[in-house]
Amino acid sequence: MNNEYQAVNILIIDDSPINLKYLGKLLNLQGYQVQLATSGELGLKMAVDTRPNLIILDIMMPGLDGYDVCQRLKADVITQHIPIIFLSVIEEVSEKVKAFRLGAADYVTKPLQKDEILARIDHQLTIQNLHHQLKIQNLQLKAEIKSRQQLEEKFYQVFLNSQNPMTLKTINDIDQKELAQKGQEKIEESLKISEIKYRNLVETSQDIIWSVDLKGCYTFVNPAVKTIMGYEPLEVIGRIFSNFVPIDQVSYVQKVFQPVLAGQSLVRSHIVNISKQGELVHLLVNAFPVYNYQGNVMGITGTASDITEQKTTERALQLILERTAAKTGQDFFRSCVYYLAEVLQVRYAGVCKLLKSSPPKLSTLAFWNGEKWSDNLTYNLAGRPCDQVIKMAQPCHFSENVKFLFPNVPELAELKAQSYWGIPLFNSHRDVIGILTVIDIHNKQLNVSQESILKIFADRAGAELERQLAEELLEFRSRMDNLLTYISRLFINDTIENAIRYTLQEVCQFLDCDWAFIFDFNSELIAWKITAEWWKKEQQGEQNRCGIFSYQTVPSIHQQLQFKKTEILAISDLDNFPDLLPQDQRTLRCMNCQSLIFIPLIKAGKNQGFMGIMNFHRCIEWTPETQNWLKLVGELIAIRQTAEETQKALEQSKTRYQNLADNIPGMIYQFVLHPDGSMSLPYASSGCWDLYGLSP
Repeated sequence: MNNEYQAVNILIIDDSPINLKYLGKLLNLQGYQVQLATSGELGLKMAVDTRPNLIILDIMMPGLDGYDVCQRLKADVITQHIPIIFLSVIEEVSEKVKAFRLGAADYVTKPLQKDEILARIDHQLTIQNLHHQLKIQNLQLKAEIKSRQQLEEKFYQVFLNSQNPMTLKTINDIDQKELAQKGQEKIEESLKISEIKYRNLVETSQDIIWSVDLKGCYTFVNPAVKTIMGYEPLEVIGRIFSNFVPIDQVSYVQKVFQPVLAGQSLVRSHIVNISKQGELVHLLVNAFPVYNYQGNVMGITGTASDITEQKTTERALQLILERTAAKTGQDFFRSCVYYLAEVLQVRYAGVCKLLKSSPPKLSTLAFWNGEKWSDNLTYNLAGRPCDQVIKMAQPCHFSENVKFLFPNVPELAELKAQSYWGIPLFNSHRDVIGILTVIDIHNKQLNVSQESILKIFADRAGAELERQLAEELLEFRSRMDNLLTYISRLFINDTIENAIRYTLQEVCQFLDCDWAFIFDFNSELIAWKITAEWWKKEQQGEQNRCGIFSYQTVPSIHQQLQFKKTEILAISDLDNFPDLLPQDQRTLRCMNCQSLIFIPLIKAGKNQGFMGIMNFHRCIEWTPETQNWLKLVGELIAIRQTAEETQKALEQSKTRYQNLADNIPGMIYQFVLHPDGSMSLPYASSGCWDLYGLSP
């Protein structure tokens, strides 16, 4: 940035906190003094109070929009001279024309590009400074003219009263010549300074500044043509503009410039040129007629800004949106990362979902390695760059040497990764549910436009992942309900032994666990024992360790359950659960246990046992929903056990009373008189044989 403008004050009016923060930080780093206004009303007040050198104004705002604010600023004598740069996502020509008619100095479309916005601000401040200097020079010239007029008047009066008018006339002529010479020298010096500043402005401009004659031949281009088009200025001057336009667009471009030859201005028109390397260059052109002394148009002059990157990005983004709009699930994620890698020109791109495990892990949904799709994997977050993305819940990037920054991640070395970008995926509650990553084998920095694309795809991927997770949850709940119904029928239609055994098997397989068992507290000799269990076939070798587990660890767990009353004891990761006694930890580790859960079996308000489930091959996050479902399963088991025990007690009681009745002399019977006058004998003891010779 030119040092002349480091003390200038810029007012930014925008209702978006993100835009305010971005522009404010960007301009502060350039040395500008920045004021921020979050509404049109506040911006108007600040403009009148502080009179900034430049105003950056967003069009789309609630309340007073940018057009209203601009109109009021230009109607106020205090602020009407302040140049205004409009910001908008709208690219329609009618909107741009409206902005310039209201008095806008420039019009920049979003997403913003750092170099473009800085160049346009510098351009407006340069013009403003030149106007200011020209105004000062005009005032100086007016003062000189007035001084000369006063001097002439003085000499004229002396001449009228002089006896030697010829001498006075000679003196007057000499003084006039001296004054004229001094004035001319001052004017020439001012013009020379202005010319130097203008030349510097033209030569250092990042936009192409150009002029053509009536035949369309270039008469001037500044050095920016080398940067944007690849041509030296001398390679362009003298050639017809149509030589640089694609053949199929020549007639269109001629039609676009026709009104300029008729005296109209062309504002921010999009045309395409061909670079020296044969590549398409998208330009945003402003053009104005140039007049001769007779007032006739003698040519056209204007500027051309390079918007190739923006147009390429927009076209690619539109293509991606079209290709992914009708896709869901894995098809969407694959399309998303494939086209993302293409647009950003990176080697790798992937999307992962965050698993609710302990410790937290990521599971890949799609990963493009530049040639094919990689297999989906699950891996720990610790020590990886994605861990920072998840923990901070914000984008994180390493533009160079990422494989050396994370030496304990062998995958980065295998990929030959040099740069990394990760952006979190959020659900509608702003919870992190996954991550979108792009990785390249070269040191690479994303520009503002590319970062915007990454964010757009992260938003879409987050929405699709949330939809998929909700779908999976609904399916999981449906399976839970169906399985609970099946278990309920088992306890109605089958024996208790079979019902419990099948229940343990179904629960274990549903939760992908290795061992499920029932411990009952029902004997004074053996306080605890396994009354039912189910093992995965490959885990049946662990059964010989159950005795140690039963006698050493179960009493401790029982105490914890008694202390917790009817609550569940769930351990997602044994290594991160400090509440167990050391000997219990050793026993469980000896069994290779990683996760376990104990559901109390409540009978008559007391904990008379529990259902235990263990996983030996992975850690499980026992979600509240899973715990509640297991609690219902435990209640079904406890109810059936209670019913079975009650039935046995009734049968035993019936047997005892029958034996008692049979041993009493005589006959014991029950006689019932019904309301209709009939009678029945529902019970008679075996003594009726002795009395009547009849069996009961």
